[in-house]
Amino acid sequence: MVGDFRYWWREIEHRNQECADYLMEIGLPHWTLSHFPGSRYNIMSSNISESLNAAMKKAVDYPIVSMVEFLRAMLMRWFWCRRTLAGKTKSKCTPEIEDLLIDHLKESKDCGVYSVSNWIYQVNDGNGCVFTVNLEKKTCMCRVFDVLKIPCCHALSASRYEGLVMPVPNEKDSDIPEEFGGVDVNPPRTVRGGGRPKKKRIPSKGEVHHKKKRVTKCGRCFGSGHNRKTCSMLI
Repeated sequence: MVGDFRYWWREIEHRNQECADYLMEIGLPHWTLSHFPGSRYNIMSSNISESLNAAMKKAVDYPIVSMVEFLRAMLMRWFWCRRTLAGKTKSKCTPEIEDLLIDHLKESKDCGVYSVSNWIYQVNDGNGCVFTVNLEKKTCMCRVFDVLKIPCCHALSASRYEGLVMPVPNEKDSDIPEEFGGVDVNPPRTVRGGGRPKKKRIPSKGEVHHKKKRVTKCGRCFGSGHNRKTCSMLI
């Protein structure tokens, strides 16, 4: 989020101005997600080159034909392992993305959702931050949904939100099935208990009520915690 970036950027400038100048020379879009205009899809562009360089360490000194054959066999083995692993998955996501979505789903439990329209939602996380999610455009103010193209915890909270309360139709306009038309619906047979009905709500199991206890005061020694009959103080 841009607001978080500004906060941490001020922290960097306060601690080390030379580091801030160096990062500014590199360019904000090259190292921060909040200012990156494109889509990274959670993959760095140099990963494939670094992976091939590490894998080709044994074949660097080979002749060119042997090196190409080494690469062909290596890629064939990689693709076979990936196809085998993909065939065992039961969802549409890869195992890495599925684990990431499970983590986002756990974080979404503490979020509060308020509907703005059919597609736009306001999501409040457990830390007091407010985010705007647009499910139609697949965007969120945290920028995770925008850049990585993976639903963040705020988007998952908004997608599960069901804030519709349908009005009750008019009884005269409703069609009642014939099997229920001739049935008399009477109140249940109950026996009212003795005494006045309770006005206070009965607390459920697990509720803690901090009730102020009445302190007993002795009328003989004027102490607390006992009465005149149980007083054992010498006077």
